[in-house]
Amino acid sequence: METKEINKLLDDIQDAKTEIQKLGRTVFKLSSLVAELRESDKMAIRSSLDQHPLFENEQVIFTKIDEFYKASVGYIELLRDINMQVVNLSGKPNLKI
Repeated sequence: METKEINKLLDDIQDAKTEIQKLGRTVFKLSSLVAELRESDKMAIRSSLDQHPLFENEQVIFTKIDEFYKASVGYIELLRDINMQVVNLSGKPNLKI
């Protein structure tokens, strides 16, 4: 690979990590919002069951949720492995105790 391609690879790894950090902040925000739902909000969610794509295909909704999050964990683990490989290739010592 050329230096330009190597730099793009390193930038893409950092960008992916940054996106995960952004996602983490969004997830914590969503967690807070769900924890603060009032009864009227819960009723509004129940009335949205037929109207929102989040609730489509009721027969497999929980299977799809499980598959999605299992795949997502796999993506995070793969990114970690890629990051570790590149750092190891850099020759930087692992100072983790």
